[in-house]
Amino acid sequence: MANKKLDDDDDDDDDDLDAAPAADEDDRPSEDDDEPDFSDDDDDEPKKGKGKLIAIIAVAATLVLGIAGGGAYFFVFSGHGDDEEIAETRPDKAEPDDGSTMTISRNRRMMSSEEMAKQGISTQDAPAGSETPAAPPAATAQAAPQGGMTPSAPAEGAAPAQQAALAPQAPAQAPAAAKGAKGKAAPTAPADTAGLVTPAATAAAYRDIPVLPAGKPLPPPDPQYGEASDFGTLPRARGNQGVWRANARPFEGAADKPRVTIIVTGLGLSRAATLAAISQTPAGITLAFDPYTRNLDEWLGLGRSNGHEALVQLPMEPSDFPISDPGPLALLTDLDATQNIQRLHQVLATATGYTGVIQVMGSKFATSEAALRPALDEMKRRGVLFVSVPANNDDRGFPVAQEAGVPSTRVDLKLDRELTAAAIDDRITELERIAREKGRAVGIAEAYPVTLARLSLWGQTLSLKEIQLAPASAIVQVAPAAPATKGGDKGGAAKH
Repeated sequence: MANKKLDDDDDDDDDDLDAAPAADEDDRPSEDDDEPDFSDDDDDEPKKGKGKLIAIIAVAATLVLGIAGGGAYFFVFSGHGDDEEIAETRPDKAEPDDGSTMTISRNRRMMSSEEMAKQGISTQDAPAGSETPAAPPAATAQAAPQGGMTPSAPAEGAAPAQQAALAPQAPAQAPAAAKGAKGKAAPTAPADTAGLVTPAATAAAYRDIPVLPAGKPLPPPDPQYGEASDFGTLPRARGNQGVWRANARPFEGAADKPRVTIIVTGLGLSRAATLAAISQTPAGITLAFDPYTRNLDEWLGLGRSNGHEALVQLPMEPSDFPISDPGPLALLTDLDATQNIQRLHQVLATATGYTGVIQVMGSKFATSEAALRPALDEMKRRGVLFVSVPANNDDRGFPVAQEAGVPSTRVDLKLDRELTAAAIDDRITELERIAREKGRAVGIAEAYPVTLARLSLWGQTLSLKEIQLAPASAIVQVAPAAPATKGGDKGGAAKH
């Protein structure tokens, strides 16, 4: 019994031992339980990285869009985008210019010849849609049409003048400061000054030059020296008397004293410069007017009313034509004699009261006697004088004019090639030397403020010198006409 009990106890113990390990195995954590479980964290990490990348892309896109939007806003509303192009090409949509900025819109600037051609605008007309400043009431100091009469008093309340093509209208009258010691006011311009106006300087640039006493007004042109044509009144000679004598400024200088002629050229295109040349230079100075000036007859009459003799400029073909373009009235070697004479008639019909013409450009045309001779023969028939301005050593203008019997002279010096007072004074002194040596000398100059100032001062010294200031008609030479040369260009072709 006892042994059986012991065996039972042993079996119970064995059962307990067998059960104990099982309990221990159940209670002991497995290897997997001992290791941390990061499986969820590993799954979340790529999601967080993608979120950051998306956030960065969104911020970058926002910045790019913001910069692009701001740039577009600035481009459109600052006036440099397509809207400005529309405003510039459509004047009715252009913003008014209040003067608060330096921007000049296209409809306020000069139009190029190509733009004017596209719009069918003549160079004599104002650009379509241009916003040029309104002109003040025109002060009329007109010469009688075709007559060169003394200008009348300014008309009160006159209608504003048409605006000039390619450039804004200059002031209607000389500034109040431009008065002489006796308070004599400068003459006013013709009433209708529309046309090509290219001011080289403003009226203020001439105000320090004194207004000189006006010379004795020249009489109105004699209508008997005029002839009607399709272009207007052309000059004509009566017997041996031509308009170069009929319209001349009287000159009673001593025959034994050297004579100096000074011609101020390019007048009529700049209002301020033309008024200054008329009223602020000695009356003995000859004035040359550009044929492309509107109302040239009135400008020329205003000059004559102040005692100035007048010429009209005759443009001729230069050697670098068409790079240098003398305009649609120029005499050209490619035209036949009839066409060139027709252009000469157009120039001569721009005004009355002048004594002749002065050459402009012509470094090619004036070297060909074949081209020159028909035009000079017509000048002889019309009774006008000719002033040659040699452009090179091959220029044949003066010798052919003498052969044709045209009263003519040749320019010796350009006085204002260098625009300084000292240089102009030196050139005037050289002109005096030539006059003393040859008995006569001819100088040309343009109406720059410094040039007119030096000429004004020089005119005051003439009484102390053995020099006479003579008009162009008093210095020309007249030779008997020689028969025309057949079949040749005696002067040869132009040398380049």
